[in-house]
Amino acid sequence: MTEKEVNRNVKLYKWFFVLIEPLFIGPTLILYLQQIGKMSLSQIYVMEAVVVAGFVILEIPSGALADLIGRKKTIFLGAVCMLAGKIVLALVTSPVCVWISNIFWMVSMSMRSGADYAFLYDSLKKVGRESEFKKIQGVAQSNLFLALAFCSLSAGFLSETDMRLPFVLSVPGIMVSCIITMMFKETPRTEKYAAKKQKELMKLSILFVKNHKKMRWIIAFSILVTVSSKIWFFSYNPYFELVNLDLRYYGIMFFFFRNKGTLHF
Repeated sequence: MTEKEVNRNVKLYKWFFVLIEPLFIGPTLILYLQQIGKMSLSQIYVMEAVVVAGFVILEIPSGALADLIGRKKTIFLGAVCMLAGKIVLALVTSPVCVWISNIFWMVSMSMRSGADYAFLYDSLKKVGRESEFKKIQGVAQSNLFLALAFCSLSAGFLSETDMRLPFVLSVPGIMVSCIITMMFKETPRTEKYAAKKQKELMKLSILFVKNHKKMRWIIAFSILVTVSSKIWFFSYNPYFELVNLDLRYYGIMFFFFRNKGTLHF
């Protein structure tokens, strides 16, 4: 793998990392699920719990799939699932549609989780630049936060025009991210996939967690942080309604939340 190919992967990765996310939907998502998806807040919480649990279960087999077919193809599958999920979400008419959309999201996240980071790291490693991984990933993450923050500014105004509009406008960016993944240069693998070895690694991973108390505490803490963030995310729309915040200002409030996160990154 040449230096030029690695540089190309890095540039494409930064764009992919931003565009794969539905940039406009955050500020009005819960309101949309309630009004257009016809779901109650309790139904949304139950759905989210099931989907997150499914995501955790799929983490290990999705990693094995990345080793089998390559990280580029796995990331591409994840991007396609994200695209399918957001198209369904933009056209949602019932709770069933919302569930289908979230199942696509679950599969997408499990496909991408770890595979995208590993793809970037392995690309850099091929030319001895793995020490740059944290910096490049940090820039990509910061770019995402900024994009989410600035796109959210218009979300409330768009939702006043049509509640579906932010969700429709989020689809083209994800389509571009699918195209970007096809332009990635796959990193050469040094060893062939072995199903038996993957099963052993999966077994060892489970046993490692089972036998190491500190690791169990780390996982428990991660779950606590994730649940806490989900509670906040799925509660802010009802809070905005409670304090009678005008819909047009939802995105502006969300902008300040995202900007605060970026400044502290």
